[in-house]
Amino acid sequence: MIENEIVKYLEEETYHFFAISGDYGTGKTLLLYDLARLLMKEHQVTVLHCAKANQGIARLKQDGYQIYCLNELHAMSFTQTKILIVDEAQRLSNKNRLDLINTLNQKGIIGIFAYDPHGYFSDLKQDFTFLEDNGELHSFNLTHRIRTNKVMANFISALFDQKRYNHTLNYSPVHMVHMTARNDARSYTRYLSSLGYVEISGDHLEDHYFYDEEKNIITQEDIIGKDFEKVVVTLDEHYYYDEEGRLRRDDEHSLYV
Repeated sequence: MIENEIVKYLEEETYHFFAISGDYGTGKTLLLYDLARLLMKEHQVTVLHCAKANQGIARLKQDGYQIYCLNELHAMSFTQTKILIVDEAQRLSNKNRLDLINTLNQKGIIGIFAYDPHGYFSDLKQDFTFLEDNGELHSFNLTHRIRTNKVMANFISALFDQKRYNHTLNYSPVHMVHMTARNDARSYTRYLSSLGYVEISGDHLEDHYFYDEEKNIITQEDIIGKDFEKVVVTLDEHYYYDEEGRLRRDDEHSLYV
């Protein structure tokens, strides 16, 4: 529906900008690249990929997609670009975003932005509201997650808020292990890592590192927006449930779950 509406508005030259918002797992990136595939048949399309590049991006480049990563933003010339598609637009700094919008306006380039409403810089919504008020922007919102396993999504939700626990679901894909000794916990997570689990540490057992299947250290940036078949997460004594049944942490460290 969103694809069809954008194509219709492009043909009618109704809007200069489009914004697609949605939480992780709602299909923003899938929608954008399928839209790019569709628009490439008649227009010169450029994609600005603001997340970390992966093998999928390399493959799409081989298939003819013109894709730039965020660190290549200043090298983009836009000389032959008719439509610019921006994925993970919330990662643009305020200055880069304003400069980009001004450039698109000056060159008459259509801008299609997708962003996570819970992760944007403070002025992003303000910029889009300004464009919308001027009749230049049409917004869409993706609400249903298509990429997240229902059981896992509910378990994670219930982990953060006990009132959300669903007694009708089968939580067999999830295993919880309680250990009282840190060394035992550390040995167990290392064992799981040897079985192919991706370790996401949210405790004080060691420094907060993430590891891939080959035990290479990866950053938080590497795991955002990616899917993993097997994950192990550790929570230590700093986590607790408050009186309302919500998971809390008693220090200033980020919660990685």
